[in-house]
Amino acid sequence: MKSGCIRLGTIAGIPLELHFSWAIVFALLAWSLATGYFPKAVPDLPAGSYWSKGILAALLLFASILAHELGHALVARREGVQTQRIVLFAFGGVAELKAEPPGPGAEFRIAIAGPVISGMLFLGFGILAGTLAVRPGAAAVAGYLAMLNGLVVLFNLIPAFPLDGGRILRAALWRAWGDLPRATRAAAGAGRFFAYFLMVGGIFGLLSGQTGSALWQLLIGLFLLQAAQASSTQVWLKEALSGLRVRDLMTAEPVAVPAHIPVAEAIRDYFLRYGYGGFPVVRSGRVVGLLELAQVKAVLPEERDQVSVQAVALPVEAPVRTAPGADAVDALQQMLQGGHGRLLVFEGEAFKGLLTHTGVTRLLQIKMALRV
Repeated sequence: MKSGCIRLGTIAGIPLELHFSWAIVFALLAWSLATGYFPKAVPDLPAGSYWSKGILAALLLFASILAHELGHALVARREGVQTQRIVLFAFGGVAELKAEPPGPGAEFRIAIAGPVISGMLFLGFGILAGTLAVRPGAAAVAGYLAMLNGLVVLFNLIPAFPLDGGRILRAALWRAWGDLPRATRAAAGAGRFFAYFLMVGGIFGLLSGQTGSALWQLLIGLFLLQAAQASSTQVWLKEALSGLRVRDLMTAEPVAVPAHIPVAEAIRDYFLRYGYGGFPVVRSGRVVGLLELAQVKAVLPEERDQVSVQAVALPVEAPVRTAPGADAVDALQQMLQGGHGRLLVFEGEAFKGLLTHTGVTRLLQIKMALRV
């Protein structure tokens, strides 16, 4: 489980994860459909029938969202961009791409793929609802799914980054200007404007007594605002670290902790003395692992005198290992994704240094202060 997500498996070779917020919205959606929407749409059915329809419709809605995100991911793969994972959460889903598209044409094709899939589902469920007219209950489920997929298309085509429409806007600006960072900043600005628009509408809705819809507007607005700001920050990071390699940012001779000492001694003589959040672990002159605060905290206080550093240190493996020639942006992303504050830098089997999140952040702060 990572960042509140549960790994469900893979689909088309792409990891599929479910955020805990999905379960909350799924339960609320199924309840509202079973107690409000379907009793009005199809009166005089047993309560169990309404609940089964509510649960089925909620499941098929999220399946539709998964199909939407899978459309993005499969087109991205065809364009040479791999997808890190697909995550379903409270406000829908997201296909997290490992890199930016290679050009504005690829960006457009990846962005439009999701709305195309949702549009096909809108038509499919709409036709199904018409053919099921003799079965009102089934027709109501299909009609609801047609309506929601239609709304997904309309909402996602709003030109506000990071919505699909915002990505289409970015593709157009990218083609016009030939400058991806500039296009991203402009599209993210449109995203922030739309987010504030939703939030202001939500506040007026609360004041006028429309509590339910107003709260959703506020929450969606906050989510879009955060996503737009994160996109702008990511672009700035890439610009600031452009051309830099791990060797340019690493500490060549970091303080290291002996593998044989107990955790209590490591806390006293290293963590508290130096104030760092982690250290390479050495045995017989060789770096054999990484010790961070997370591993130290996992040891019970009464056991810290008996447990050795080596017993709890992270091994020298891919999640905490990089190379001197690795791209600085990729290394920073590796740290963030793995939840680690530092990476061990190896060239072959030779230890070269330590790359820390704090070190990278300090450089970025200096660049921001000096505007370089």
